[in-house]
Amino acid sequence: MSLFGLGLKSSSALLDRTIYWSINSAKKKEPTRKFNETYRISRIAEDFFESEGVFELIMSESGHVGLRVECIFEAHIHTTTAPIRKEMVERFTSAELRLILLPYARQFVSSMTAQMQIPPVIIPLANDTEHP
Repeated sequence: MSLFGLGLKSSSALLDRTIYWSINSAKKKEPTRKFNETYRISRIAEDFFESEGVFELIMSESGHVGLRVECIFEAHIHTTTAPIRKEMVERFTSAELRLILLPYARQFVSSMTAQMQIPPVIIPLANDTEHP
C-alpha cells in the first residue's frame, strides 16, 4: 500500500464574534470545545481506494455556537495486490487513516482560527472529544 495523493476536499468555517468573545470572557466559565472526527471509505477500485476524514471543531456555551470549523481531507491510496479486499480497506480506514489525516486537520484548524484574528485553536494529540 502506498499513499498516492492527499488533499483538502472541502472546508467551512463560522465565527460569531459576539458569541465567541462573550463565551470566552473572563467572567464566564470556559466554553465547551468539541472536536469530532469520522473516517469513511469514498471509493474502492481494482488497485486503489479513497478514504476521507471528516473533522469538526465546535466551541459553544449553553447551545450558542461561537466557532465552528469543518474540513474533509481525502487520501488516495494504491495497493500492490489486486483486486482489493473490502475488509482490508475498512480495517485501514477505521484504524490507520487517522494517523495520516489528523495532523493535516489539526494544522488546518490552527491556521484557520489564526486567520480569523482570534487565538489559534490547538487540537490536542489525544482527542478527548470534549473539553470543558
